[in-house]
Amino acid sequence: MIRIREIALPPEHSVAQLSFEAAQALRISVSKIRRLTIVRRSVDARKKPDVKIVYTVDVAVDGNENKILKQFGCKRASIAPVSYYKVPKPKGLPKHRPVVVGFGPAGMFAAITAASRGQKVLLIERNDRLGKKLLITGKGRCNVTNNCSAQEVMQNTPRNGKFLFSALENCPPAKVMDFFENNGCSLKTERGNRVFPVSDKSQSILECLKNALHKNQVKIQIAKVLEILTENSVVTGVKTDAGIVSASKVILATGGLSYPTTGSTGDGYRMAKALGHTVVETEGSLVPLETAGNICQKIMF
Repeated sequence: MIRIREIALPPEHSVAQLSFEAAQALRISVSKIRRLTIVRRSVDARKKPDVKIVYTVDVAVDGNENKILKQFGCKRASIAPVSYYKVPKPKGLPKHRPVVVGFGPAGMFAAITAASRGQKVLLIERNDRLGKKLLITGKGRCNVTNNCSAQEVMQNTPRNGKFLFSALENCPPAKVMDFFENNGCSLKTERGNRVFPVSDKSQSILECLKNALHKNQVKIQIAKVLEILTENSVVTGVKTDAGIVSASKVILATGGLSYPTTGSTGDGYRMAKALGHTVVETEGSLVPLETAGNICQKIMF
């Protein structure tokens, strides 16, 4: 096997293009590549908006591999190692469960995903009524997603849609729909490819997520998280109004500053900033327009 590094392609490339670039690097015909295995894949967004997907691949080729490398001298290629290095299991790290802060859709999905992979997850929420903002979305019907490709989502995102590439590649709209359908919540597609629960009730979406949390044994605690605790730049837990909770990892999913009465009070920004993150000044994106007098009422009739 020959290992080829730094094959850069645009996000919307095909497998055939990847094989072609691998063959070009070795200066051989694509027909001589018998098998191609992706070893590593990363996103290079240093030259926005020209985002690239960078691959390291192993290829099996017809002919003498050493001879091919020697003959054409590709500096990005070498004989692939026979066995791969296995990362040893860490010793002495805290065995506490990961903690997810926030019971919105992002927090619930994060908790469900981590728990489905064997983690013992604790989800902490400040509201005694769970999923408050989810229940009012889509005028109480919950516009779950859009029945379109990940590429279409990025193209219709007003600013820097390519920032979403990694997330959408791993979880495109089709996967979101599959999740709900497979967990007993039937969906339908309406005008503009908008996806809603067949029941037309956001409660159906919330119940589906709560059932998935229960199925994956996610523990839920009602408390207000005050800060994320660290020691030597390593997360050790969270401080809540009910005491300190130890954690090996913390996922901050508190929402923004859009609807304080539902819990989106901006606490997540404050906690992220306290850890050294840069927080861009927030601005309203969906706001009411106010006018003097009764001109709006007159227009309505």
